[in-house]
Amino acid sequence: MASWTDPIINWENPHAFAGFIRLVTRAAYGTFRSGKAFGLQHFDRLLQFKLFCESLVIDTTKAGLFLGGLGLVSLLRKQRRYFWFLSLCFFTSGPLFVFYAGFPAFLNFYLGTSERFLLLPYLILYIFIGLGITEASRLVNSFLSTLLKRNIRIPVEFIF
Repeated sequence: MASWTDPIINWENPHAFAGFIRLVTRAAYGTFRSGKAFGLQHFDRLLQFKLFCESLVIDTTKAGLFLGGLGLVSLLRKQRRYFWFLSLCFFTSGPLFVFYAGFPAFLNFYLGTSERFLLLPYLILYIFIGLGITEASRLVNSFLSTLLKRNIRIPVEFIF
């Protein structure tokens, strides 16, 4: 949309559909790779995918992933359209992009570069985690309400 204002720098003429596709796919640069020797082998790309999954576990912890999964299931049951939209956003901006880009992981500089691209999938994951927290609180509230209706007493040390 910014190219319609005819800025001084306007790469690939994105007014036209062909120019837009060239701009998005970075056709002027050849195939997208983060360096000359990076991502040439599929094994390197699978290694990046493994690194992406390990980063998810380290950064969000297993509890966060559980809450994210709970939020994902809750969204699937209640709002299928949002489930598919957010799942597709997470998949394309996370695992698919990491596999496509093939960033190297053997130096801290390259690792830091690749971690910059985790921001968008993490944002989407945190939406799932927030929905999971909401669903978990609803389930706990329902469970406690059921216990109170049945007049079942739970020792205080088990609650806290």
